[in-house]
Amino acid sequence: MYNPPYPAQSPPLHHPVPQHPINFAHEQQYGYPHQNQPHQQQQTPQQPHANVYGQPQVPRPGMPTGQTNADFQQFLNNPAASVGINMGRNAVAMGQEYVESSFGKYLSFKVLRQYFQVSNQYVAAKLGLVIFPWKNKVWSRQTASGSGIESPVATPGTPGPYPAVVHLPPRLDLNAPDMYIPLMGFTTYCLLASIIQGLQDSFNPEIFGFTASRALLIMLFEIGTLKLGCYLLQINSPSQWLDLIAYSGYKFVGIIAATVIGYPMRGTSPWISFFIYLYMFAANSFFLLRTLRYVVLPETEGYEQVSVTPRRRQKRIQFLFVYAVVLEFALCYLLTL
Repeated sequence: MYNPPYPAQSPPLHHPVPQHPINFAHEQQYGYPHQNQPHQQQQTPQQPHANVYGQPQVPRPGMPTGQTNADFQQFLNNPAASVGINMGRNAVAMGQEYVESSFGKYLSFKVLRQYFQVSNQYVAAKLGLVIFPWKNKVWSRQTASGSGIESPVATPGTPGPYPAVVHLPPRLDLNAPDMYIPLMGFTTYCLLASIIQGLQDSFNPEIFGFTASRALLIMLFEIGTLKLGCYLLQINSPSQWLDLIAYSGYKFVGIIAATVIGYPMRGTSPWISFFIYLYMFAANSFFLLRTLRYVVLPETEGYEQVSVTPRRRQKRIQFLFVYAVVLEFALCYLLTL
């Protein structure tokens, strides 16, 4: 008789039943299951999880924060950790001191922050002043006298404060130079040059870098020329570098406005476009003539202690006119988009 290799009907399956109940409260608290021991009549309090070296491990998800805070406090109380923290603080302090001693004589970040103290009202009014300088009647900078007050425009590296003349920050004085508008104007100028090249179907990713490098070289040449003239004419005034950088960047406001308004008219109305550019260049020159007076003629602001002869004063006025009119017209033409 033939016997089949497998029974006609399989026996029912039996699943194993756990012998010990699972402590679900322990699983919810610590994030992993734990089986109760049948011989333990009383649960002992759980000890902090530690590795073989006795160091506290990284807390698991769901672990109470009190244990983490206790471990961190224990780490801070460790003498070796305290020594490491103190060494780190000393290293940071020495690094800051080295930066201040090395670059403080050329540029002070504390002074530089004063040039970024602007507000929305100041930015709007300053843009109107740069484009329409003819409407302004008062060009002198506002000052606040007070002994022991550090001047916001004090030359980095010069000893002592300037109690006689303390210039207010830009947000409190419309005639004060700032770095925000020149920086935004420079960035917008580079972006606008890329947009124009894109409209002419000749865009190249290198255009932005080429435009920025070219504009920076022109600004460096301008600032170097003005600084050389101040050196030859023995002009001494606080923070000339920062002020000259700020005043050199205001020309981008007029160039951007002339490009946005006059560039579309080059094909249809070239004369109108020409007069728009001419007006913006003239407005920039007039703005520099009035605002740079306290830099080129600092004796009117009380910086120089020695008297200036009429002949030297006349040379300074001539230099200011050549710089603000002749040189600025040429540089603005080179930067025309």
